[in-house]
This record gives sequence, C-alpha cells and structure tokens, in this order.
Amino acid sequence: MNENIKIDKFRLKYLPKIIRIYRSSFPKEERFSFILLLWNLIRKKSKLFVGLKGIEVISFIYVINYKKESFILYLAVTEEERNKGFGSYLLNWYLSNYKNINIYLNIDEVDNKYYDNDIRKKRLDFYLSNGFYLAKYLSIEKNGNYNILSNKDKFDKDNYADLDSKISSWLFDNKSNIERIENYENRN
Repeated sequence: MNENIKIDKFRLKYLPKIIRIYRSSFPKEERFSFILLLWNLIRKKSKLFVGLKGIEVISFIYVINYKKESFILYLAVTEEERNKGFGSYLLNWYLSNYKNINIYLNIDEVDNKYYDNDIRKKRLDFYLSNGFYLAKYLSIEKNGNYNILSNKDKFDKDNYADLDSKISSWLFDNKSNIERIENYENRN
C-alpha cells in the first residue's frame, strides 16, 4: 500500500476535495469554518498535508503548531478508502517526520455511559496502535468531553494547556478546561 500513496503539502487545487472529505467526516458541531482554517495556514500557524492515491486526494491531516508542540486537529480519509490503512499511513508519516516534538490530539471521551462507546473505543484503539498514549486527562469543552492523547508517554499538562490556549485564540474558540481522570480503568 505504501507505493500507492503519496503525501503532499496543501495546494489550492486540492481544496474542493479536502472540503468534501472534511464535511463528510466531521459533524457540523466539530467543524471550524474552513476559511478560518485556511487563514491559519496562510499565517503559518498550521499545516495541512494530503494523502494522494494517484492524483486523487483520499486523506488529509490538519495540524496546528506552536513552539515545539503540535496538535492534530483533523485526520480524515474518504469514505471509500476507510479501513484500508491510509489513515494509519498518513498519521505514521506525520509522526515520523515530527518525532522530536510533542504531538497531541483529542478524541470523543471513551466511557461506558455513551451510547456510541464502541465506536469511541475503536477510535482510541486506532490511535494507541499508531504510536499514541492516552493521557489521564480530559479536555472539557463546550460541545463535549475529549480524551487527550500524546505521542509521548509522559504527558505535560502545562505544555498542553499552553498549546490549547493558543489554539483557542487562533480559532476564536473557548479555551478548554483540563481535568484529571480518576479511576480510568473503570470507565470502559
């Protein structure tokens, strides 16, 4: 599969397909204005890479950078190409090219209290099997609670909070609260 995918930086010609993938992959309440995402690309606050199968955009990763920290805001694959390893390939490419920095991401909170906990657990397992570690903290945001994951097994709450503060200001969003999870093992 590696020979079938090429990673490229964002180019305007990819924009229509990226927007289609973005809209079909994330619920409206979890999407920021794409104009705002583009504005942060122009300001060099973020990066966007695409996965190409031939000349067709099949995946993308959008990351926000600050100091020696990176936050994966979005990772998506077209519906037709999901579960074929393309998401893992793009994620591992990013991790290997930026391994000297702290990389974070958030996923919907994994807890038995949610009706869709099986899907949430699969998402968590995907990231754990691709080099991430689960921090024992939640990001509490206006639209839900999110597990925090990091590419380092030692989670630095202060670095994460600093990055979260910057992301919030760049995306005109509320800063999240970060709370320690007690008794994580009993939650899923």
